[in-house]
Amino acid sequence: MRVPRPGATPLVGRERELSRLAAGLRAARGGRAGLVLVGGEAGVGKTRLLGALADRARAEGAAVLVGHCVDLGGAGLPYLPVVEALRGLAAASAARPALAQALARHPAAQRLTGGDRAPGPEDGAVRLQLFEAVAGLLGEAGADAPVLLELEDVHWADGSTLDLLRFLGARLADERVLVVASYRTDELHRRHPLRPLLAEARRLPVVEHLEVPPFDDDELREHLTALHGGPLPGGLLAEVARRSEGNAYYAEELLAARSGGTGGPLPDGLADVLLARVERLPAPAQEVVRTVAVAGRRVGDALLQAVAGTPAVELEAALREAVAGQVLVADGEGYAFRHALLQEAVHGDLLPGERVRRHAAFAAALQGAAGAGVAAAELAHHALAARDLPLALVAAVRAADEAAALLAPGEALRQVEQALELLPAVPAAAARDALRAPLGRLEERLRPVVLAGPADEGLRLALVAAALASRCGEPERAVAHARDAAERAPAGSPAAVAARYVLVHHLTDAEHDAEAHELAREALAQDGPPSAARTWTRAALARVALFLERYDEARAAAEEGLEVARAQGLPDAEADLLATLAVLDEGAGDVAAAARHLQASLERAVAAGDATTEVRAHYSLAAHRWYAGDVAGALAALAAGVPRSAALGLAWSPYGIELRVLQVVALAVAGDLAGSERAADLAGPAGDRPPVPVLARLAAARLHAAVARGAPDAAEQVERLRDAWHHDPQIALIAGGCEADRRTAEGDLAGALDVVQEALDAVEREWGAWSLGGIWLCALGLAALADAAARARTRGDAAALARARAQGDALLLRARTTAERGRPRAGRLGPEGRAWLRRAEAEHARLVDPAAAVPAWRAALEAFGYGHAPETARTRWRLAEALLEAGEREAAAREGTAALREARALGAEPLRRAVEALLRRGRLAPVEAPAPAPAAGPLTAREAQVLALVAQGLTNRQVGSRLRISEKTASVHVSRILAKLGVASRAEAVGAAHRRGLL
Repeated sequence: MRVPRPGATPLVGRERELSRLAAGLRAARGGRAGLVLVGGEAGVGKTRLLGALADRARAEGAAVLVGHCVDLGGAGLPYLPVVEALRGLAAASAARPALAQALARHPAAQRLTGGDRAPGPEDGAVRLQLFEAVAGLLGEAGADAPVLLELEDVHWADGSTLDLLRFLGARLADERVLVVASYRTDELHRRHPLRPLLAEARRLPVVEHLEVPPFDDDELREHLTALHGGPLPGGLLAEVARRSEGNAYYAEELLAARSGGTGGPLPDGLADVLLARVERLPAPAQEVVRTVAVAGRRVGDALLQAVAGTPAVELEAALREAVAGQVLVADGEGYAFRHALLQEAVHGDLLPGERVRRHAAFAAALQGAAGAGVAAAELAHHALAARDLPLALVAAVRAADEAAALLAPGEALRQVEQALELLPAVPAAAARDALRAPLGRLEERLRPVVLAGPADEGLRLALVAAALASRCGEPERAVAHARDAAERAPAGSPAAVAARYVLVHHLTDAEHDAEAHELAREALAQDGPPSAARTWTRAALARVALFLERYDEARAAAEEGLEVARAQGLPDAEADLLATLAVLDEGAGDVAAAARHLQASLERAVAAGDATTEVRAHYSLAAHRWYAGDVAGALAALAAGVPRSAALGLAWSPYGIELRVLQVVALAVAGDLAGSERAADLAGPAGDRPPVPVLARLAAARLHAAVARGAPDAAEQVERLRDAWHHDPQIALIAGGCEADRRTAEGDLAGALDVVQEALDAVEREWGAWSLGGIWLCALGLAALADAAARARTRGDAAALARARAQGDALLLRARTTAERGRPRAGRLGPEGRAWLRRAEAEHARLVDPAAAVPAWRAALEAFGYGHAPETARTRWRLAEALLEAGEREAAAREGTAALREARALGAEPLRRAVEALLRRGRLAPVEAPAPAPAAGPLTAREAQVLALVAQGLTNRQVGSRLRISEKTASVHVSRILAKLGVASRAEAVGAAHRRGLL
């Protein structure tokens, strides 16, 4: 008796899931894009569910694109499922003119549909174009009918595909597109790369999570009855239900093995059940199935014919038996296992020698077809399994080059690390000859980081690995590879000088400043001819001496290095040294010189094509304005720097990270709480997924906005960061301060004080006793103590009041001592530090005598006037409270009304409630200002839309694509915006718009 294939039976028990997916499809048809992440254990029925949705979508006239991920042991093929899906779109375009037109308007997508993969001059820019092209292509393809993009098994997806998926979740909005991605929940181990995406996606408005549960007993009975074609014996049904635990595929396989067998006992394990299905096939079909298992889940027909070594007629007959036996399915231009578990079982059942021989056949076939669209990662996989180590080595480096060309540094790094493991097993001469071309191409792509010259392949690969690790935002991994390179370099050789510089560079990025400083000094103390490597080492010494607060040494090294760099014609080193000098100038109080050096640094870095130094210059310029109290100017610099770092492929490089974190904080300070949270939610142009430590820093920065607006999950956000407090003092500072603020607002004053002390201790352990962030923490602790004192007065508890006073005196003393003994960036306390010191003093005055605190609160209000919107509103509330205590009711009503207006504008719900409570408690009538006559804003509605997209870093072409207007029209709108705002550049327009409340 043959059990029907599941697709031929009715869909059972999935009405709820299919209904939710269908609702997403209807929403897409109405112009509301969506991304649904469909999770469930292997075999639970996700593929069947997606198939039913695809059938419904096709019946309703939607364009359906399907892509599948493949398990290649962790080194996935970049964008494989997207390539498959978009080639389906290209194939469908012949019958749908709108699709053909959309493809023509997005040439960058040709990288994924079979076009030229050669990188442009800026890899990061190409990746941005690629991601935007895919998003734009999907959006435009849905112009005449919605598009359903289904990506199956994304737990096997390469990092670049996950980045693109994250990008689509962040970027899609009103397109007629529904993206559905399935994954196995039982594959998601603790460090699985899909986990961060799932966590991040919960905050994106277009994303929905859908869990596909196992069948319950009734659903399983209905499913198996339909599959069997009639009622099942009770004992068999009970056993299948018990063994499968409701998993549809397990149940199907158990039933199929029992129904088609000899009536013997069922196999003990699922692998035995799966293999029983295979073993019932004729011998030629079993042989073909084993060959397909070595290929992976799917194999193309041409490749299978080349490997099988069987006449075409016999191969086709064997394949027909395998398909009829429901082991394989015909899948487009090839064949696939009916389920990945079946392939795993067959592959695992191969004898060791048999497995090696079959992998060798695939490697030989792929090698013979090189240049015909064969992915080097696939060749490397088979060559390694076949123990052909020379071929695996070369293929791994080629695969790294291909991944780097597609701006997939994570995959490139994994392949280079594989090559480093293989290198000792390959004869040196053979490795040198074989690696010359692919390794040279890879070094050329990373030219700004990897220094030319070293001849040893191991040294060169280690330098490449260090550069790739840095681009992935993994500084410690970069240090490990840089140490390896330094150990491989012959002592006293030019290669040793180069490797030593690279190690100093990565040690500095990883904040191992003392070791970096010692190594740089040792390297420069050794005699040697002038070289680019020595000049860069001097630049690194200047930078690390600055971080160690050895300012005289840093200036001497920077000035000497600058002179040498100019003499040697090294504009990239000159740019790096100018950036260091700018910070030193700022510390010396020469703000004008700092600004000149920063601008010169940026210009030289751009001219030299030095992406790393350019990103540093962007950050330094933004930080210079930020610490000077120019919030709007800093936002303008960040609006230019953040997308630029992403376009250069350096979003998660050390300074790329600093740019993003500062942007998140600056937007919150400017009062754009929603914008701050969006910036922290990784909606960046390049869509890269940073490592966990970077995610933690962004999550901490996000707390400023989350706590200010009263996010209901703010406490949970803090708790998720608890472990990171011990590793990163910046996280301890920000998360601790925000959590103390939240607890104080909720009345947990003892808890707030505990958190303040914990954060102060964590910061002191890493940064010393007088870190300037301590002023902020002291001010927040004083706020909690002032509230505690108010409670004590109400209760008449003199002892509690005295304790609060003593603690408050100690915190105020610490704040003032920190202001005196700390080392401000500009040599003196900046506007932000002064403002928090004034607030600490005002909170202390409120603690001692609320009625006498008015002058202190006025001073604090003036200090926060540099541009800190949330603190201006909060300080105005406290000023109103002090005025009320002092009996100045009219002034209290005026300030309270202004505070309420500002809190509402910010969306700061805790503050709004507190101000309203004050007005009620004091019976103060809000003083409403006369309503101004309605006036049209300076920008039209369309210009406002364009400006909002410009602020996200989009080009005119991208703005046009998003708004479905031409690039020329977008350019006209931008020109009009610049004219109306009286500015000369896009960055200046963004800054002006923030200052005028247009963004």
